[in-house]
Amino acid sequence: LRSAYLPELEADRREFQEVQKESRFVTMAAAEAVLLAPNGSVSEEVSGLRGGSKGSGYGESPQRLATFSIVVPCAFEGDFALKTVRAIWKNTKHKRIKEILVIDDGSLPPLQALFPSELLAGGPGQPPLRLLRHNRTLGLIAAKKAGGDAAVGDIIAFLDCHVSPRKGWEEAMVKQMR
Repeated sequence: LRSAYLPELEADRREFQEVQKESRFVTMAAAEAVLLAPNGSVSEEVSGLRGGSKGSGYGESPQRLATFSIVVPCAFEGDFALKTVRAIWKNTKHKRIKEILVIDDGSLPPLQALFPSELLAGGPGQPPLRLLRHNRTLGLIAAKKAGGDAAVGDIIAFLDCHVSPRKGWEEAMVKQMR
């Protein structure tokens, strides 16, 4: 089973890198954070963010790492989507959250129907939530790309639609990038 599963993951990784060629993204799957450079190198991007070289493009140290756009791609996850949004809000410093983007990748019923209206409306005490929907399932990579394209935070983090991040996860990520 293991040997049949790994090539599948490798193909997804290559497809994600191809789609995101010209963008800087931070991706977080469950407990592991990986920084992807356009050429697929992890270490070059990490060293560039830590030390930073003068000039433009990759290797330049980011000027501001204050806020997160947290992208949560979901397809047929049902109540897990709502539980994940609540866990992110509970376990992340609110000042760090620019937005939580839930990408509904063709779920039936649509995820919007499962979210309470006060959560969708936003306001004091509620997470800054945006729900984007694909009318049909386009796949994980397309959902991540849609979320990344719509994100406005300084850092884009991708979380699976069925996780509860640990308290302080965002600070640990920022510390690694500085």
